Amino acid sequence: MKDSRVGIWATVLFSAGATVLALTLSGSYLVIPVLVLLAVSSFNPKPLVRVLSRVRIWVLVLSPLLFCGLLVGPKDTGIMSRSGLACGAEMAVRAFCIVLSIALVTGRISIDRILRFFGKGKMKGFGLALGVAYNMLFDMSRAGRVVLETLRLRGAVRRKPFKAFGLFVECVICNALDRADDIVHSATARGFDTGD
Repeated sequence: MKDSRVGIWATVLFSAGATVLALTLSGSYLVIPVLVLLAVSSFNPKPLVRVLSRVRIWVLVLSPLLFCGLLVGPKDTGIMSRSGLACGAEMAVRAFCIVLSIALVTGRISIDRILRFFGKGKMKGFGLALGVAYNMLFDMSRAGRVVLETLRLRGAVRRKPFKAFGLFVECVICNALDRADDIVHSATARGFDTGD
């Protein structure tokens, strides 16, 4: 279903505004961008349902709560810290707002259309960079699964979880940089020019 231009631009503007508010506000004021995004998603609820139904997104959103609760501040509630939980809750709300705003925008506008918009004029290189970044998400997800399964099969996750986490992050980042380097070389070989 093709949306009207007004609906598309309203979604983009409100989503971008909510993201900016989520990144700048703190404390109880973070309710404002959440309410704005929920109001926008009431006109097109599919992206919200898609975000809420995916376990991976919940893991991404709620992981700051766990890590900050364990690592930030004094342990005043057993193994957790109240200040760390408060900090993690703010980070979780910000992550939720960013994920939902991206889902709302991509639910209304195709990635191809976004790339064509940025590919015009002097932003030609930005369109390529955005396309590469979007496609790299799938590569990183696939590489992350392979690396995690490899570490799990070798017993590193059970025996040395912190070292395994470090190796996991290092391998995923190295794979992503290697893949991005290949894409840049391919674009150069095909004569891609940003116009500089």
